[in-house]
Amino acid sequence: MDFGKKKSMFKGGGAAKKDRLNVKARRRGFWHCRLCAVGRLAVLVIGLGWMGWKGVRATVDAFLLKNDAFALRHFELRTDGRLSREQVLRWTGVQPGENMWALDLAQIKRNLEMASVVRTAVVERIIPDRLRVRIWERRPVFKAYFLSPDKERKGRMTLKPYMIDSSGFVFLPRAGESEELERESFWQRLPELTGISGLRLIPGERVRSGQVGFAIQTLAAFRASSMADRIQIRSIDVSKRQALVIKTSDQQEVTLGRGEIVLDSARREKKLATQFRRWEVMLNKARRENMRLISLDLSVKNNHPFQWERRTRDIPQEEPQPQISKRTET
Repeated sequence: MDFGKKKSMFKGGGAAKKDRLNVKARRRGFWHCRLCAVGRLAVLVIGLGWMGWKGVRATVDAFLLKNDAFALRHFELRTDGRLSREQVLRWTGVQPGENMWALDLAQIKRNLEMASVVRTAVVERIIPDRLRVRIWERRPVFKAYFLSPDKERKGRMTLKPYMIDSSGFVFLPRAGESEELERESFWQRLPELTGISGLRLIPGERVRSGQVGFAIQTLAAFRASSMADRIQIRSIDVSKRQALVIKTSDQQEVTLGRGEIVLDSARREKKLATQFRRWEVMLNKARRENMRLISLDLSVKNNHPFQWERRTRDIPQEEPQPQISKRTET
């Protein structure tokens, strides 16, 4: 009887195990069907998405990107300087006939501002076929000549013209303009910055020199003074450490003191204005005496050494002797 019980128990255990295997098989079949359905749905969605994207792209190409109605036909330039339309169009890298919607305005702006003569550029897309560019050019306040290697003749140096704006930014003349600069009226009127042999002038960068900064500030203060209507500055020498030497169109040589380096901008402008007023007083005095001012040293605080000569030519010219003038209160 014991053996019978064991046999019945063995039979019952086999049936339970078989039922469990059938349940697992049904579950695997159920999940397999679900995964197949999900896969078919995913393929369908991807297919529909791809077809939709292709359709949208074809529509965009047909109506926008490949539509001749949006081809670039007009280029409009507005500038406050002397840049030509052809030069600016070359800098943009844009070709006539390009699609207006395909233009990268940010890249065009970067291309324009890479030119050292361009201070700021604004680019506008005007649908359907016009590109408008507005440029603010750098305005030079000084010209300078610097020895540079000659690219055409190796091993030789040549005087290369540079321009410096009011922020000390160095830039070069436009391509092909260097040979014609000496005949340009604006170049002839531009003051020359001299005494820069120890400096580095790198186009596209600012001059790192306190003396050059002081020269720029001096020129700005001079143009704001009443002296600008009477005298034209031809050059400013920055070779001295604490002074500037100004040469004028009527052969005057005036030395201005820089003073303390720690002076702030407002105090320095006030000091420059005071020196210009003393210069003007000396000019008025020379005119009353029928004399021509040759040199004046305003870097001296108390008494200003000066030289002058008679304006009348029939009087024998003598070697002008240095004199000392008392400090003039203004």
